[in-house]
Amino acid sequence: MRASRTLAMALPAIVAGQKPQYPPPFPPTPVLPSSINYAPSVTPNIMDTTAPNAQVLCPGYTASDVQETTTGLTADLTLGGQGCNAHGNDVKYLTLSVQYQSQERLAVRIYPKHLQPSNQSLYILSPSFTPQPGIGYGASKASSDLTFTWTNSPSFQFKVVRASSGEIIFDTYGQNRI
Repeated sequence: MRASRTLAMALPAIVAGQKPQYPPPFPPTPVLPSSINYAPSVTPNIMDTTAPNAQVLCPGYTASDVQETTTGLTADLTLGGQGCNAHGNDVKYLTLSVQYQSQERLAVRIYPKHLQPSNQSLYILSPSFTPQPGIGYGASKASSDLTFTWTNSPSFQFKVVRASSGEIIFDTYGQNRI
């Protein structure tokens, strides 16, 4: 008991006499937990040779109940077969919304059809975070310089083209998945 008491009294004196070296003589080595190996891969599918080929395995979507107006269109998108979950969980029913907002602006949104207040913020950002313009005065499909075309062959595909120059702005043609 006496030896431990003597050591306890001497220890602060030894530690107090040592001054830490700043910066340390060698950089600290980060230590990752062993559970890191259980995390999902973050390698993009295009670079991951073991990733499934979505263009071969996945059915894509089919558009139905297409409603066109002078300022855009809406449609229901339905998964065209058994989901393959190549890019996360497939959503069976989606909604397509296209709005001609001005001569140079077209808004295309695709989101789950059955949204509720409890999951809406997972798919649609609040306007308080990302303010978005609405349809401007006089905006219509006829006055827009942007053209939205789509097809269901072989599955739902769409393209946005600048009418004045023919420049392709966005294109999913030739792809099975949107």
